[in-house]
Amino acid sequence: MIEKVPPYSDQAEESVLGSCFIGGSAAVNEAREIISATDFYNGKRRRIWEAIVDMADKHIPIDFTTVKTQLEKELEEVGGISYVLHLAGSVPTAAHIKNYAEIVRKKSLARQKIRQCYEIAEKLYDDEDPTEIISQGMIHDSKLIADSAKSDIIHVKKKVFEVYGSLEDRKENDGIVGIPTGYSDLDRKIGGLRKGNLHILAARPAMGKTTLALNIAKYVATKERIPTIFVSLEMTNEQLVEKLITEDAEVDSQLLQNTTKLTAQDWKIITHACNRIAESTLYLDDSHRIRASDLAIRLRRFTALQPVGLVIIDYIQIMAPERSADRNKEVSETSGILQGLAKELNVPILALSQLSRDVEKRNNKIPVLSDLRDSGSLEQDASAVMFLYRDDYYNPPPEPVDPSLVNLIIAKNRFGPLGRVDFQFFKAKSKFALTARGG
Repeated sequence: MIEKVPPYSDQAEESVLGSCFIGGSAAVNEAREIISATDFYNGKRRRIWEAIVDMADKHIPIDFTTVKTQLEKELEEVGGISYVLHLAGSVPTAAHIKNYAEIVRKKSLARQKIRQCYEIAEKLYDDEDPTEIISQGMIHDSKLIADSAKSDIIHVKKKVFEVYGSLEDRKENDGIVGIPTGYSDLDRKIGGLRKGNLHILAARPAMGKTTLALNIAKYVATKERIPTIFVSLEMTNEQLVEKLITEDAEVDSQLLQNTTKLTAQDWKIITHACNRIAESTLYLDDSHRIRASDLAIRLRRFTALQPVGLVIIDYIQIMAPERSADRNKEVSETSGILQGLAKELNVPILALSQLSRDVEKRNNKIPVLSDLRDSGSLEQDASAVMFLYRDDYYNPPPEPVDPSLVNLIIAKNRFGPLGRVDFQFFKAKSKFALTARGG
């Protein structure tokens, strides 16, 4: 392998320092929002930058004379008086310091990535697990990008009018802040599915959580035209599509299993349903036993190619463990990764979850937060936690009913009230609809 000189820019590094001589502390502060001392490739320039930053922190004026004095004991080591004088006159204005700093930062990122690639190559040559190495590499990449935002502290005026504008938008959208689910009573209570937040939809088996999540996905992808990814760790893509067709065409799912009973009109309705679904912005992923960290890699790769507005995951407990052998820690790690991913991608994530069997042991089967299976971190990490409850499942009537009454219980809502939304669950048609009395 031919050794190459790592990427750097003498001109950009000198221009940053030269801008500081002209712009003083204000220019220094602009640049330090983007770069730090370690981003300088040249050791001499790095030391001059550290001296200038120290002067800015101590409110010492920055010019040729003061910088020369600050560096007096090590002046020759950083290039001498002639080099400091050269820097002081290297740019005509400090107006472009952010542009120079961005170049320095990008060159630094490139060097760090190259260094990481060498380290990865060494590990792979040593026969370490490639999937683990790739996963660690993606986490490292995310940290590199996140670290490039040097300052999270902003003046309130930078946000206040932005928030005011969102309040006006909220008023015009009937209080909906996030992505609408297609169920107005639910949207009014939680404000829609909010960007950068993790939402949990939990239930015991057979309550219909996959169906409700798929109904939401279809609405968002067809009516709102928002690109949506539905990740199913339990069902195949074919099974998901059959449920989508059943719901859209409003035909009995059993007819799709025995198509000889379909009439010509049924086929016509199903064809139209298939066309509508095919034209949607819905994407499916039926990866089984995938780890949250590996899913994160896949979603980052996908979103790098095209925008995504919503991610739905069905469901948390059957994701493969990260590292821990302890079940609670496994789910906690998964929950934390999903919460971080929602923030990183700036999309809402709706994650489905099983509830503990403790529900079945109580006389009152209505779920509570402590029923979240295997981990209290789900409650902690989520901005909203919702439960599905069907009374007819636990107290079956003499004759089976379809639709069933299903209560959606909002047990945690960081941005609004708790409450309940009532649905009719048409199991045969894989469809949820709000009841006449709402919630």
